Amino acid sequence: YINDSSNNAIIQKEVLTNERTNFHLNNTYLIQYIRSLSGLIAYYPLNENSGTTARDFGSNGLNGTTSGAVVGQAGLSGRAYSFDGVNDVITISNNSALGSFSACTWIFMLNLPETSVFRKIIRSAPFDIGVNTNGLIFSELVGVTNGNMGIWDSQPAGGIDDSIWRMFAMTYDGATGLGYINGSVVETTGSMSGTTSASDGNLLFGNAGTEWYSDLMQHVALLNRALSAAEITRLSQIAGLS
Repeated sequence: YINDSSNNAIIQKEVLTNERTNFHLNNTYLIQYIRSLSGLIAYYPLNENSGTTARDFGSNGLNGTTSGAVVGQAGLSGRAYSFDGVNDVITISNNSALGSFSACTWIFMLNLPETSVFRKIIRSAPFDIGVNTNGLIFSELVGVTNGNMGIWDSQPAGGIDDSIWRMFAMTYDGATGLGYINGSVVETTGSMSGTTSASDGNLLFGNAGTEWYSDLMQHVALLNRALSAAEITRLSQIAGLS
């Protein structure tokens, strides 16, 4: 077993085969690395194996409540949550820590299914992130001038809707928005300015109104600064994606 007491948590990993050992160690390192990043507001590994609480591994204790989503599914790095695209959602109660950012980063890992359905991934007052019917990511920072980053469309024909795990990141440094897939920049939006809207509602994973996410999700994190390209590349490397 591995006892990770340095991060105020005990992570026990049963070592059965070399493949499973690497799988668990990568997950442990990824959790440790994300938790070590300065400016971390909230972090949800979504590694739970039971219960209805999506634990926040950040310092603000912004735990989420799971409704419908199936926990304990096989993820790329550790366990993941599965959403059915009908009524599964994780709800984090409104908190002032979740809004009014002059700079920010969202990180999330998805395994998108091979279906053409408009799906919402993350939704709150200042943030709107989803995937469109062509399997292409879109994102918007509400309240920021030119905050609609549009569609991350530099993937091969058919988009990213192909049941393969990928790590996504969206950063905003007060002037430029960048969209990353597996550590590489695929979208750049300039002439941005201002601060995101204050949070005035719950933060939702997997739903916005009638739009529901379908398939697997894990390692969702929000920071109050723009991560560097080197930091995002390192995240992708630890997850085994670059």
